[in-house]
Amino acid sequence: MLKRVIIFFISACSFVLAEVKIGYVDSNEIMSSFEEWRQVQVDLEKEQRRLENEMNDLMIRLDSLNQDYERQRLLMSESRRQEKENDLRKLKENIQTFQMEKFGPEGEIYSKQTKLLKPVLTKINEAIEKVGSER
Repeated sequence: MLKRVIIFFISACSFVLAEVKIGYVDSNEIMSSFEEWRQVQVDLEKEQRRLENEMNDLMIRLDSLNQDYERQRLLMSESRRQEKENDLRKLKENIQTFQMEKFGPEGEIYSKQTKLLKPVLTKINEAIEKVGSER
């Protein structure tokens, strides 16, 4: 009786396992061989470099203004010093705003990446589904 139960469970397990299809997808290989993917990556890198250059220009400007302020601070009147400090504070705020708008979690880079990659990923997933259903 015990032998029959064991044989039943083994045959049931093999029957269940026969229905399971497991596939492996090397997404890095697919993406690296997909021309549209590479082009999107190039476009995103160009955009990121452009925005990083803008950010660097703002930082250089801030550094320059800060150095000028430090050099001339003792010679400035109180009102002029406050004006320069306000200018520096506004520029720092502008830099932070720029950074969040361009590089933040909901920034321009993220939005552009999502917009450009969505159709490519859709094509890749459709191809994977097609190959999976054929086998």
